[in-house]
Amino acid sequence: MTIVDGISYLLKNFTVIDTIHVDQCVASPIDLYLRLQKNYKNEYSTNERIILVVTEDFYKDSQPGIMLHSIQNMLDDIDISSCFVCVVTTNSDIKNEYQHLQQYNNFLNFLICQGTFTRHVATTQTVFTKYHSAKNNLHQITNLTEKNKNYLFNSKTFCMAPWVGVSVSTSGQVKTCPHSTAVVGNCNSQSLGDIWNSTGMKSLRASMLSDQAISSCEFCYNNERLGVKSLRNSYNKSFVKRVSKIDSTASDGHLEDFSLNFIDARFNNLCNLVCRTCDRQSSSSWHRPAVELQLANKSDPVLLVAGRFESDLINQIIEHADHLDRIYFCGGEPMMIEAFYDLLEVLDNKSRHDVELIYNSNLTRLSLKQRHIFDSWKNFSNISIGASLDGEFDRGEYIRIGTDWNDVLANRQQILDRRPDIDFYVRATASILNVLHLPDFHKSWSEKGLITPDQFEIGLLFEPVHFGINTAPESLKNQIRKKYQKHLEWLRPNDQLGRATHGFQSVLNQLETPGNFDKDTFWREIHTLDHMYKLNFDKVFPELKDLPR
Repeated sequence: MTIVDGISYLLKNFTVIDTIHVDQCVASPIDLYLRLQKNYKNEYSTNERIILVVTEDFYKDSQPGIMLHSIQNMLDDIDISSCFVCVVTTNSDIKNEYQHLQQYNNFLNFLICQGTFTRHVATTQTVFTKYHSAKNNLHQITNLTEKNKNYLFNSKTFCMAPWVGVSVSTSGQVKTCPHSTAVVGNCNSQSLGDIWNSTGMKSLRASMLSDQAISSCEFCYNNERLGVKSLRNSYNKSFVKRVSKIDSTASDGHLEDFSLNFIDARFNNLCNLVCRTCDRQSSSSWHRPAVELQLANKSDPVLLVAGRFESDLINQIIEHADHLDRIYFCGGEPMMIEAFYDLLEVLDNKSRHDVELIYNSNLTRLSLKQRHIFDSWKNFSNISIGASLDGEFDRGEYIRIGTDWNDVLANRQQILDRRPDIDFYVRATASILNVLHLPDFHKSWSEKGLITPDQFEIGLLFEPVHFGINTAPESLKNQIRKKYQKHLEWLRPNDQLGRATHGFQSVLNQLETPGNFDKDTFWREIHTLDHMYKLNFDKVFPELKDLPR
């Protein structure tokens, strides 16, 4: 039976709603999503079918096909039951691949036909997941021009960041996003308005409009190569409604419309923890160890404050309160930074409760003086918390020095009790220190009901280099591979949309990136902080006893 014969058979025996050639959507998966969305019905008759024709797919290592996985995730996101879909394919092994995905209540139907099936090696292709979802912006996406749709969903380089907001570091450096290496201005000497059309900012916009790869954006490109959700992906899907800004941009990148829709402003570096993978730019508590490690001078300021004067940055951002769509609260520790509470008060007074609030918090506290975060949140409904936790109990306290694990547990329970609607997830940074522990931590919190299995994301560590998992000795890498493959077997059936699965798989992918273990730098930093804070690496991490010394 050929593909044509298979389609003919289905047309004769079922009421076919639509026949979609998935291969034609490979370059633009959003088109497949939109096509499936058009076929959504509240209820299907038992004889109705949507036909998907698949004669090629993309593969990484021994994983199932990326398009097959994406099809199932799109159906789940749109809420089309799999039993009403039939995949007509030349992939003779597709049923085995499907069994290695997740366990679904309703399974896809397969009709395997004769013919060539092409197995491509995946490069930048990633599985569609719910947190990549286009559902919330479906109306805007449907009305996009082909040019803008290509920018947002097909381009491997374009990013909305230079059109919608700025990222301000505690040192005052302004970038388009926190992962960019291109500094476009400094708010300690310039206003945000002056920086908006600076030479650097215009250059970035012009390059993106020309669909050029940008060296300063390598962090996102790297994540995408490893199969990890990138900020570029997030910006492009979240700010579809701001796409008209592209059309009003001059060829040199000048954009007259200075309205900030997104703010990632680190007002200061006030923080109560000394996290092993952090630095003094992001934590005031890092000043002392930085001096000890000769990374800073004793006379350098402990508290870093962005802006030309203390209230400068918050005053400028308040001017854009009517335009904001999203705020990323970071620092420092955002629950300790007064300006963040002030900003919420301004938005509350303006009834801007639609603004999306995203927190990166160490979860050690939920109040500042007399201001409790639950009071500040009471009128806001769209809140996400990425809890920066790298392990539990003594491992968590060791990596993030100053943590009291009992406080973390109590604060997580408070959020569950008082705001169960919040999109809460653990945002763990994978390093040599915790890489073997992360699966245990993830499973433990899932079994205790503190998170669901999908509420766990892994960020890959690229700096400091000496803690990167790609520098692990080969013997440790083999332990990681074995443990993560076993963990993924447990996770996949419990992570229907792949939010956590992607993170653990990305660790396996990063292991294949070349790197050498820098034992001198590694142990110098470990022993220095152990001595300062009376800690013992060997006692906390017996699983790492064989690291070269």
